[in-house]
Amino acid sequence: MKSALLFIGVLFVLNGFSQDKYLGIYQPGTTKETVFKENTRIRVKTVEGGKLSGKFHFVDESQVMIKNIIIPLSSIAEIKHNPLLLNLLVSGTLIVAGGFCVGVGIVAVAWGAVAGGIVVGVGGAAIMYAGIKSPNFLPKTHITDNTTVKIKNVLQ
Repeated sequence: MKSALLFIGVLFVLNGFSQDKYLGIYQPGTTKETVFKENTRIRVKTVEGGKLSGKFHFVDESQVMIKNIIIPLSSIAEIKHNPLLLNLLVSGTLIVAGGFCVGVGIVAVAWGAVAGGIVVGVGGAAIMYAGIKSPNFLPKTHITDNTTVKIKNVLQ
């Protein structure tokens, strides 16, 4: 029992020291820092309009890498957290709810309520589409010319 507790304790300590870098973003006029730890899932929109999501890693002090694509920090326009579990729950719920509505719409059309069935079916299809697009309701951080973006060590 003691060895199991010691093993779990060592795992927690190692996990705490394993993520030693993070991306710190300071908005102008505030003292609040938005933190993105290395190896977490994020969504990024670049200045050119490209969108990319996945786990990110630091290449050097001015670049990050997502899915083997190197992105300079200066070309990031928006960034937000993108946790996998939240995406699965939200997307799954919307897809199931949309499928249910489409099924109800089909049954309603089969029973003769054509107008109502079409409205419910189309609404269900729209809900399913929203689930497939994987919505993320977490707040995004806009990066402007005045925003300070730095890669930092946890111990600083």
